[in-house]
Amino acid sequence: MKRRYVIFYDEKINRENMESLLDVFNDNSKNSFTERKTLIIVGHTDEKFNKEDLLFFNGVDTFVVYYLLNDNNNEIYFNDQRVLLFSLDWKKIIKKFNEILK
Repeated sequence: MKRRYVIFYDEKINRENMESLLDVFNDNSKNSFTERKTLIIVGHTDEKFNKEDLLFFNGVDTFVVYYLLNDNNNEIYFNDQRVLLFSLDWKKIIKKFNEILK
């Protein structure tokens, strides 16, 4: 079974801690969530990001997508592309977040 899970992260997310956070989220989700999954991490940052910087795949069964609000300029950074692998699509969820936050 494939699922999408939203995790709200209260600490700042930046390029320096992004890789280590991926490991933490992936490790913590192994026993709690389904095997094939997308983790949507909602948080805040003080850096600028491109769409491509916010999507990660562990090469096996987990996508991680960041949805970040910039504290300095109120810009929102996200990746809303469709991924056909495992049929794990998060575009609708990202669209709903955008409707709520705008």
